[in-house]
Amino acid sequence: MPQALTSEPITIRTAKVAEIDALAQAMDRTRNYIVNQAIE
Repeated sequence: MPQALTSEPITIRTAKVAEIDALAQAMDRTRNYIVNQAIE
């Protein structure tokens, strides 16, 4: 049986959040999308 995907919060430094948000806005994507793409 496939295992269900779970999520867990992580901590990112405030300066990096601002950079991620700027990138997400420029790409018209969500912060979550940007972080997941970076991890993949």
